[in-house]
Amino acid sequence: RIIKGVILVFSLSMALVSKGQDADFSQFYAAGLYLNPALVGSEQETTFKSSFRTQWRSITIPYVTSQMSLIKPLYSSGIKKNHYGGVGLSFYNDKAGDGNLKTLGVMASGAYNLSLSALGYHFISFGLQGGFVQKQLDFTNLEWGEQFNPYIGFDPSISPTSTNILPRSIVPDANAGIMYYYNGGKNYLYKGISAYSGVAVYHLMEPDESIVTSIQSRSPRLYKYHGGIEVHVTQKLNISPNVLFLYQGQNDQFNGGVYLTYQMIDK
Repeated sequence: RIIKGVILVFSLSMALVSKGQDADFSQFYAAGLYLNPALVGSEQETTFKSSFRTQWRSITIPYVTSQMSLIKPLYSSGIKKNHYGGVGLSFYNDKAGDGNLKTLGVMASGAYNLSLSALGYHFISFGLQGGFVQKQLDFTNLEWGEQFNPYIGFDPSISPTSTNILPRSIVPDANAGIMYYYNGGKNYLYKGISAYSGVAVYHLMEPDESIVTSIQSRSPRLYKYHGGIEVHVTQKLNISPNVLFLYQGQNDQFNGGVYLTYQMIDK
């Protein structure tokens, strides 16, 4: 078996309209469980992935988003082991603003693979994901109207009396997705390409993430379509273009990306 070293050469991110309420990564194809829970059924080996982004470095406190995921494939017992799915665990964290509004998500995922051909080169993966999302607000750097002193302006010695804002909220969340794979095991001795196409829906229950006790703030469902193809150019080099379309709360976004995979070490 060949051990692969992945070199991300470039990523073309085209945000036509970027108004979505969920953070996303320009290298979206590297954040599997953040992209589609059905992707937990695609990995052939135990896999760990991590992504990080920072946005608007010119402001005092930039936005920071990160995610980590661990995937373990599931195989049937016996002489001929059948890859019938996988399980995974993922975390994501997003921090924004002077008030340090933090979003922390912990999600468990599972996927089942349904083979559509005798050799397993065509299969569909069904994925579900569930967990909890925490919203937390740091009041340290916030300023309130009642702290205004007509003589000196803002007066930090005045304690605000607002009591309808919670320091944090924790709500359950659930996501679902489906993927189609062609040559998902990337057996390039059989075919010179592999491909996938999938859809996912996030926030199925539209959880109320408000930290204001008197106001509801439901997270709108996030709909995703994504697809890609990997072309086996040479024995050591593959090229893979990918696309992602997002729709949430009447806002949409389109991303396109390309990456190269180079096989560095032969086992």
